[in-house]
Amino acid sequence: MKQLALAVALLVGGLPLVLPGQAVSEEEAAPAFRTSGYFSLDFLKGQRASGFHQGSLQDVRGGLAFSGTAGGAWDYVFESRFRSEGEFTIEQAFLRLNLSGVRVRAGMFLVPFGVYNTSNRPHEQALARVPLVVEQAYPASWRELGACVEGTFSFLSYSVYGGNGLGEGARLKDGQQFKDGNADKGFGGRAGVKLDTVELGYSYHQSRVGEGNRRRLVLQAADATWKTMEFQILGEYIWTRMDNPAPFGRGVCRGYHVQALFPFGTTSLVVGRQEVKYKDPFHGEGFVAPDTAGAGIDDRRTRWALEILYAPLPDLLVKVEYDFNREGGPERNDDLLTAQIALKF
Repeated sequence: MKQLALAVALLVGGLPLVLPGQAVSEEEAAPAFRTSGYFSLDFLKGQRASGFHQGSLQDVRGGLAFSGTAGGAWDYVFESRFRSEGEFTIEQAFLRLNLSGVRVRAGMFLVPFGVYNTSNRPHEQALARVPLVVEQAYPASWRELGACVEGTFSFLSYSVYGGNGLGEGARLKDGQQFKDGNADKGFGGRAGVKLDTVELGYSYHQSRVGEGNRRRLVLQAADATWKTMEFQILGEYIWTRMDNPAPFGRGVCRGYHVQALFPFGTTSLVVGRQEVKYKDPFHGEGFVAPDTAGAGIDDRRTRWALEILYAPLPDLLVKVEYDFNREGGPERNDDLLTAQIALKF
């Protein structure tokens, strides 16, 4: 129990590690310059239709963070990220002003949406696989270029931000952009209430897409977390809607993920249930521009996840997760075993 508790308290780049799913806050940045990072590697082995029937070592991920003070009430965070496809990106790069109870940051930052996006690094999550609805509803490591105001007041916490917003792609997860494609900016935020061992949250985001900026993309999320020394239970429901041009109806993606963690010394049992429904008659394969319709999207997937999480050292997590996957339509044999090593340094 002590080792697992230590793992929960670790820092990465001034960002506290939390398990499972608690939003990461950068407010505890180091008082002087510091560096830190992380590394993870997956092994995938599944049924024939999973795409990993032969077994594969892949998904190498790593990150390096720099943080410190810039003088007076100012500090900064810079975080880079590497993925196994050879992609090297800036995860965050912002300057922040710390006032009494209020923090204002400007630059590139992870969007405070729900309970997953700001704590999406492998060592910050109990389950090895990304929840189905998170994978489909918004871009991986969803970032914004703009400004964010956040703070706490008694048992309330809040984040409000504005920036370029999301763009339009074949799927919602393709909407990450760093150069605004229209005159309208995106905005959103998250509000949270924490009462003893329970925290409730609500998130909202809106962007404008399409010719003339007339179509709205709206994302919302409601989350709840219950944490004690004996267990941790997390649940989140996400729903999105995108206006499509006539005569196409609105695109909708909605779903949930729930997980429970039960620690037994340095080993924990994690059980999760996930579902996503995604229907959109306008986007999908073949979509290349707002005036060219794609093949449409009609997906429904569910998953039961069962995992053994082992923390042999405060800086090391070993996960073995088995996913029972089901899709709408004909049954597919695509269950998947994922073994992951996640190290913080």
